[in-house]
Amino acid sequence: MVKTNGSRIVNGNDRANDHMITLNIHLPHDNVVHSMQFDVQMLISDICHNIQQHLLITIDHELSEYGLFINDTQHTLRSYWLDPSKTLIYYAL
Repeated sequence: MVKTNGSRIVNGNDRANDHMITLNIHLPHDNVVHSMQFDVQMLISDICHNIQQHLLITIDHELSEYGLFINDTQHTLRSYWLDPSKTLIYYAL
């Protein structure tokens, strides 16, 4: 999980089945990418919490300063932050 100040969590498009999606979690301060699977019906806020717990990320700021970011490297205007009150299935990933 990363801060919203320009860092990001990048989505993956590898679906294990119709209810799961694999997200590639980019942690810029560690310069690593972790792949994690989530149910598409989960809230974005719950996914952020699970990422924090699973990767043992130390958060020194408010959780609201962290989130999921879709980074379209080919079309930067298509990059955007995911709303924490929405589910993954809400987005066309």
